[in-house]
Amino acid sequence: MLRNDHIDTLTVVKRFIVQNAATEATFFISEHSISPSWRQTHLAPSAQVAHLAAAFNTQAPHQEIRLTGQEIIDGAVEALPRSNYALSLTSKVCMGTATYHLPLMNIHPEVDTCPQDLLRTILDILPDQRGVLVATGRNHHFIGTRLLTTEAWPAFLSSFLMPIILVSPRYIGHALNRGAATLRLFPCPPMKPEWPVVVAQAK
Repeated sequence: MLRNDHIDTLTVVKRFIVQNAATEATFFISEHSISPSWRQTHLAPSAQVAHLAAAFNTQAPHQEIRLTGQEIIDGAVEALPRSNYALSLTSKVCMGTATYHLPLMNIHPEVDTCPQDLLRTILDILPDQRGVLVATGRNHHFIGTRLLTTEAWPAFLSSFLMPIILVSPRYIGHALNRGAATLRLFPCPPMKPEWPVVVAQAK
């Protein structure tokens, strides 16, 4: 159960919509299955080499739901029927005839770091961004506050590949393959029983 003193990801998204005057923008919610990742299934390097072809498998979403920013503020996401599928926000945002991306990144550090220090490191990589760090279970996600153009989005993704200790390159590979990054909004037991909640904010 979500504690009253926790800020969930959907609340962060609603604040983003208000702060960026994006009530008329179109956002995309992905309904998708969850299963153990390739790295979880094949832990040893020898097993990864033996099952290399499986690393390229991708799952298409069950469906993609389009909602305006105002609909999200008014509770349309919470009103979506729950099923065995997970609901995730995608980074893609359409405003008029232009497409942008929310700055979303799955943070998977190789060493234990307190959330505030981790967020500070991320903002050193992204000096033009502000944002929050969300705990999503095994990993963290960064949610930035400034939209990215489609031209700037690949550079945003690649900036996290340079300091290799922060991210899994597979998340970035999947994002480029799909044309959007994703962020889970709600628990989806048994694989993802945790509420994604804010654990650090840029001051």
